[in-house]
Amino acid sequence: MAEVSRLCFPEMDTELEICDEKARQEIGRQAGTAVVALPASGWSQSTPYAQRVAVPGVKAGDDVELKIYAPKSLSAQEVKLRQKQTAMITDGMTEDGYVTFYCGAKKPASDFSVLLKGVKADG
Repeated sequence: MAEVSRLCFPEMDTELEICDEKARQEIGRQAGTAVVALPASGWSQSTPYAQRVAVPGVKAGDDVELKIYAPKSLSAQEVKLRQKQTAMITDGMTEDGYVTFYCGAKKPASDFSVLLKGVKADG
């Protein structure tokens, strides 16, 4: 059956190949990760505390997953602090090229980084 459709509709093969390639690129992009730095000075002054950060490659509506960023070089005390800081983030919103993070109750007092799953930093 596929051979018949290729004979009758050769342009469909090209369109399907283009569609397949775009789908593969999008899946690859969503499978990526990005480390995002959140400076303490970047949070707004009132609740919910907000910080908008440039994240190349993120798209509006992306469903990214927030994770603690704790490379193995951190001490146990630093890992605990990162866990606490990341847990302060209560919500987030993506837009093309940016992510806005929200802390509903308390804002982090020091700089830290988070890991976003579902986006490649290089776009």
